[in-house]
Amino acid sequence: MKKLSIAAVLLLSACVAPPARLQVAPTAPAQVQIIDARDASEKQGKTFSRLVVSGAYGMSRVAEGATIPPAIRLLQQRASELLPERPLAIKVHHLVTYINAQTMMRSASLAVGMASVGVFGGGAVDDPLEKTISSLADREAFDAARTEEHRRAVYAEQENPLHSPVYFVYIATEIDGRRVFTRTLAPLGNPRKKLLTEEAFEAAVKFHLEQYRTAG
Repeated sequence: MKKLSIAAVLLLSACVAPPARLQVAPTAPAQVQIIDARDASEKQGKTFSRLVVSGAYGMSRVAEGATIPPAIRLLQQRASELLPERPLAIKVHHLVTYINAQTMMRSASLAVGMASVGVFGGGAVDDPLEKTISSLADREAFDAARTEEHRRAVYAEQENPLHSPVYFVYIATEIDGRRVFTRTLAPLGNPRKKLLTEEAFEAAVKFHLEQYRTAG
């Protein structure tokens, strides 16, 4: 019960915490031009459902203002560092972040209900995922979830076997006609450590840009 309460507080803290500060230079690198082609909705926060029995419960889209500066600025900064060979024009098709805390929130809701009738269970939320998992994203699956957007925040059992709260960071860019689309699954946080917002974005951006360093 104690672990469950800590987990619930953790998620609430993530929702109301001050914006995370990303480590970038004070001025944008002139050699990297960003062309922001994202849909405006990707910059806006959204809770997909407040109904516990809904498949979208506990999932949300993170507002761009969750970090200072916005993550697209981090992408620009790291591109100047990791791809410094020539001036770059990066067209950003997608850069959007989701949270999936469904299992934890349902457990917390159940615990509150049990407490209200004087029943206390021994259930607890296990320690969160400890590392990020990055891969190339499935563009067709991403596009197909346009009308059921919460499905973009669904993980495979082997990715997160403990069903702990996680971020999903999707990045799709185009440089010199080459498109790259990546997906990063990252731990939302740990009761013994600060929230991992900054680390999630750093890992996602680094993996994404590294794809341009490979052949093809």
